[in-house]
Amino acid sequence: MLSHPLPQSQRLDLISFLAQDPLSASISQVASEIQFLRECPQTTTNKRKAKMVRPAIESDNSGESAATSSFGVALTTTSNRNGRVNRWGTRVNNANGQCPGWGKSFFAMLSLYLLMLIVALDRTTLSTAIPAITNEFNTLEDIGWYASAYLLTNCATQLAFGKIYKFYNYKWVLMIAVVIFEVGSAICGSASNSKIFIAGRAFAGLGSSGICLYWCIFAIANVCGPLLGGILTEKATWRWCFYINLPVGGAAAIILLFAVEGKPNKNTDTFLQKLQRIDPVGTLVFIPGIVSILLALQFGGNEYSWGDARNVVLFILGSILLTTFVTIQFKTGDNATVPIRIIKQRSVASVAWFSFFNSSSFYLTVYYIPIWFQAVQGLDALDSGIHTLPLVLSLVFATLFASIFQRSIGYYFPMIIVSSIIAPVGAGLLITLQVDSGPKEWMSWPVVFGSGLGLGMQQINLAVLACLDDDDVPTGLALISFFQTLGDTIFVTVGQAIFAHELVKNLSALNLSSLPTSLILRTGATELRTLVPPQYLSEVLSAYNAAIMKVFLVAIITSALTLFTGLTLEWIRINKVKKNFEVARRSIYQYHGEGDCPFPLCDAGSSQYVQPGLVDAEDKTIVDTKLGSDLQKQLETIREEREKSSSAETNKTSNDTKTIVVEVSERNEDEIKVVG
Repeated sequence: MLSHPLPQSQRLDLISFLAQDPLSASISQVASEIQFLRECPQTTTNKRKAKMVRPAIESDNSGESAATSSFGVALTTTSNRNGRVNRWGTRVNNANGQCPGWGKSFFAMLSLYLLMLIVALDRTTLSTAIPAITNEFNTLEDIGWYASAYLLTNCATQLAFGKIYKFYNYKWVLMIAVVIFEVGSAICGSASNSKIFIAGRAFAGLGSSGICLYWCIFAIANVCGPLLGGILTEKATWRWCFYINLPVGGAAAIILLFAVEGKPNKNTDTFLQKLQRIDPVGTLVFIPGIVSILLALQFGGNEYSWGDARNVVLFILGSILLTTFVTIQFKTGDNATVPIRIIKQRSVASVAWFSFFNSSSFYLTVYYIPIWFQAVQGLDALDSGIHTLPLVLSLVFATLFASIFQRSIGYYFPMIIVSSIIAPVGAGLLITLQVDSGPKEWMSWPVVFGSGLGLGMQQINLAVLACLDDDDVPTGLALISFFQTLGDTIFVTVGQAIFAHELVKNLSALNLSSLPTSLILRTGATELRTLVPPQYLSEVLSAYNAAIMKVFLVAIITSALTLFTGLTLEWIRINKVKKNFEVARRSIYQYHGEGDCPFPLCDAGSSQYVQPGLVDAEDKTIVDTKLGSDLQKQLETIREEREKSSSAETNKTSNDTKTIVVEVSERNEDEIKVVG
């Protein structure tokens, strides 16, 4: 698995805009191979091939070395015979040592972002299409499964996919994930009944777990998804919400096939050893365990009473299997699906709790608001998508504001606390919606709720970055994604169980002898006005509205539970993360051959590179004078002091190699000094 190529400061900026599934290393690994659009020098004439020397470097037979900077940034470097290292430490692995062309890089990145986009849209276009789907299948009671089947397989396999990428060629693993996702989309689009549709959603969720989501793509999907779903449902058919994945995903896969050269995995473990390291037993126990619990929640109070033997057996079986899963996690160590060593860390446990309830609050609301607009307000799919925009736009802008505010004060903690306060208030306002509510209510209340959720939604990633070692950060971020998806899976099913139970209870209380409750439950959400006689319509709509408001009550509870995060989360200043030291960067360079060194120094306190100057290996003069004569003098002082070093130390380097150790002060980027 490739190390993160960015300096720590730029990692902080990037992490604050990351999305749901950071351990699904497909995108990050493939992108690191083609990131040369930004990383590679535009000319290689007379550039010296270089090697960065760090203490305790581990090298393999290929000449690759994994080095770590003084503030924990892992770098990948290569020796002379294997090619050049670019400015961020990413290997140029072409046979001729050249960067790939702009065209190839562009198409490769395009394919990756298209794959991420269709996966992100698949989660959000569904919400506005659900009423039309229920109309065709006449299965209002199954709407919870349309989301939970997808989320369940995604949740159960996303961490396993992340581990599979470590042991196999990531290009082909990604291609397999794309094929599975496309098959699931095709099944959904062509489904003739609700059961086949649910099976297709499960297949699509399995494939999506192997395709990474960046936050910027997910934010676009949050905004465009409900609107696009409404357009496709209204102007074509709901089936195109899934058919659209086929040409887009197919084109992206073909481009990826030819534009990206997959790096062969050098892991020498046997198949059984690799299988053991992805926790197959834990995964096989977790899936039936969580399915049993979800089935019990789905059946309870609807198809069977809560005390029915079938429901009791499902609850007992699910509890036993999930308890076994937890036991396996303790015994498996770092190969566990949920590594206990990491989840026991105080801040990680806190933000896992926060992400579990914060994400479920959002998904539960964005799933049922389009149903409320279409069933209660009588809007079509397109208009319901437009009316959902206040919720998703406020969430996106609040997330951006929180990132800017965090950078200005240096702490992520305040925005998480503010989020935990505002979100329950917004959810409380949502349950005041009535059949006759106007734009003032359905526009304003979702804005309050979405803003509250957005203020903390991405700050949790920064908390993980701040409290874990660099080697554990990918796993920590993946755990957050795991708990987000798990929360979505559970509470969408809980919401459906509550909605169905309340709707049956409310309709039964009306005593409409000419309109059986079972008939309404088999009717699509948007066909109420054509089925229900006018004299009963207002009462039925009120019953429908009350049932959906009970679902929003769950959102109040889940968002309020995030307040407990404030009791345990550590206060860590993000720009002092990892180590509280004065030195921002400390690097040792060995220069080989002729020309200037391609490595710049960088300041960890900002996202900008600091280039104090480059020293020629032959005549020891400064070849880069961007920072002025004062800095040149300091660099010349470095040369003079190095010349005074002991002969024993000098003999350790070859005649054509000069070693310089420099240090850049965090407080003053123009101040450098010799440190070794």
